[in-house]
Amino acid sequence: AVKDIDVTGYSGGSVLVDTGKLWFSDSSKYMAKLPEWRTIINDKKHDTWINEGRFTLFRNDEGKFMIFIRDLNQHDAGRYAIDVLHDQRIYMTLNVEE
Repeated sequence: AVKDIDVTGYSGGSVLVDTGKLWFSDSSKYMAKLPEWRTIINDKKHDTWINEGRFTLFRNDEGKFMIFIRDLNQHDAGRYAIDVLHDQRIYMTLNVEE
């Protein structure tokens, strides 16, 4: 089953999302904005975190895969695809309110 997460944040604020998945250090992480599949984070590996601009993917204390996005703006609203494992993709819909 494909996991789909719905998140709402506020312009200028930030969102912290628990993907409900585990963080695997040896697995490449990928994040893209749909529908154009604009790459935000491209196949990076790290033990605990990956940062690209305002986007951070990280492992919390319980080993969960978390997503943090700061300084939200209207352009961030929309759907994202995030690969947590080579064969595990989740989708996130981000709503940004004023």
